[in-house]
Amino acid sequence: MLDFADLVVINKSDKRGAQDALRDVRKQYQRNHKLFETELQEMPVFGTMAFQFNDPGVNSLYQTLALPCKSTGWFQVHLYCASHREKPHQ
Repeated sequence: MLDFADLVVINKSDKRGAQDALRDVRKQYQRNHKLFETELQEMPVFGTMAFQFNDPGVNSLYQTLALPCKSTGWFQVHLYCASHREKPHQ
């Protein structure tokens, strides 16, 4: 499944063994995508603790997901519509 993934999220990264899982998934992602020159920390694999407010993992995930949307204009349209209680035009 990692062959088709653009990114991977491992929730509950505060639990025992989560850091090992994060490392192992990053290594496997690196092998599957043939990104051998890229550092493991740069792999799009995020360890999150969704229950925690302002979690760095969730924030990094959000930034990674928001950038492509922001560059295409999709993000601004939906923020505008949400702030004006309108539905976006389709």
